[in-house]
Amino acid sequence: MSKLKIKYPLIMIGWADAISNENGWHTTEEAIEWVESDNWIVHQVGWVIKETKDYVFIANVYNEASGGREETWSGLFKIPKPWIQYRKKIK
Repeated sequence: MSKLKIKYPLIMIGWADAISNENGWHTTEEAIEWVESDNWIVHQVGWVIKETKDYVFIANVYNEASGGREETWSGLFKIPKPWIQYRKKIK
């Protein structure tokens, strides 16, 4: 197995996703309890392909050579910076 030589940094990133609860009726107390839970953070690993002041673009699947192309990516995510809760570089 050859060692991958990827020029992009690998990170773990936690970002806040929008969620909804369309599961019937809720009291005000139940609704507030649901909205204050932290089950809305997505934890994801990927290579940072591009970063701007507005977003981080990551991909979580890499293929060295595919169909005669030099490299290909899948699992593409464009995450707005205000949504990001944390990020850690992976070595």
